Amino acid sequence: IGLQVIIDHDVARSDALRVPLCSTTSTTGAFSEFAQRSIPLPIRAVSQLRMPWHATLTRLMDLNAWNKIIEEVAQSVVGCGLSQPLIFARRDALVDCISSNTNIGDAFSKFRHRIEMENGVCNLEVPIGHLCDASAFGFFVRHCAIHAEALWTSYNHCRDAYRMRHRNRNKAQPVLELQKRDTWLELPFWIYRSKGEAIVERKRLWVCKQDDGILLCDHPDAELRTVAVDLPLEEVALAIAWNSFVQSGICIRPRALMTTLYLRCFVADLFVHGIGGGTYDELTDDIMRHWLRISPPTFLTSSASLHLPFAANDEITTMDPSSSGPAIERELQLMRSVPERYLDQSIESERVLYERHSRKIGNIPKRGSKRQWHQETARLKQQIEAAIEPRKQTTLAKLASYHRTSQQSKILKSREYSFVLFAEQDVVGRLSKLAKAAMNPGLDAGK
Repeated sequence: IGLQVIIDHDVARSDALRVPLCSTTSTTGAFSEFAQRSIPLPIRAVSQLRMPWHATLTRLMDLNAWNKIIEEVAQSVVGCGLSQPLIFARRDALVDCISSNTNIGDAFSKFRHRIEMENGVCNLEVPIGHLCDASAFGFFVRHCAIHAEALWTSYNHCRDAYRMRHRNRNKAQPVLELQKRDTWLELPFWIYRSKGEAIVERKRLWVCKQDDGILLCDHPDAELRTVAVDLPLEEVALAIAWNSFVQSGICIRPRALMTTLYLRCFVADLFVHGIGGGTYDELTDDIMRHWLRISPPTFLTSSASLHLPFAANDEITTMDPSSSGPAIERELQLMRSVPERYLDQSIESERVLYERHSRKIGNIPKRGSKRQWHQETARLKQQIEAAIEPRKQTTLAKLASYHRTSQQSKILKSREYSFVLFAEQDVVGRLSKLAKAAMNPGLDAGK
């Protein structure tokens, strides 16, 4: 059974939709200048806390505002020569999903799932929050809390070893180090309150063992603590307490590596990851071996990039890969430092400059009598730079063209466009072709 797990506890920071924009068109119509813009979505009021997607409620949203944005998005997409996007062609379905679901995460997931089912893709869908609300996840958290010191040590040890192997310099890569303060340990989970007595933003989970249980909270300092729960050690009491946490709106959710670890060990027969997350499964494997003392379950890495079908652009598609920006910049640097290399000796005046420069370099005076030589060499270099100035300007124009074309290529080949910007028949057709090729290695998926 194909099970799509929706990670719905990421904070809803991206409350804007990135869309392409055709800013200008040449008089011949042969080339269009593309840009990008971000269209704010009416997901939350400015005064609202930025909560996870599952806690960002649709009841606070203005459907009239959504309709205006849908038209604005469609206008921008069609203005780039693309077909009507899904968000416009299926606007009634999207508005229905927004009005009939309690949060925006579910609304967009069900909108996507409805289209997939109509086209024969019938995977089951489950938000990770539904799995985490079950007492089974509570027992997993209990195990992590009881063995907090071993988990903390293994996590940081494996992280450091991974960073050394891959020569990571950014402290946040691949994940941040877990912290320790007195008897408190930070574990790779989140804790927050999504409803009830007071909404509390998502923060890191800290644990401390007590005489009769384990205290879980969002800060080791009592004065700064906003949410805390006592986790019982006895199994029956734990199941009751976990259900009570869920009913009161307290959410305990796994961070990236622990999400993968839990799904691979306790949910999936075969876990399928994209390339972005799959690169970190090497670290997850290490944690399983070091902490759980088990052989990591097999996983599959699978990914594909589907670009918006912009019309082919000759300037971009015929771009010479060897004419890279760094190579052109290196050439300009050499034109400044050793301009004589760029003299054209088939031109009499430039051949004379080259020979004069060669004689100067071949007859460097002794130390203490170089002043006149330096002055003459400097004047000669200025003459050489003036002679090659047209070639330098050509190279500068080539660099400007490269940067412009490279920037256009990033826009046209971006992997960050939402699925709602694609035309339904286009995306369904291309993905169907890709799926058939994946199941039949002899077939060519094409573009």
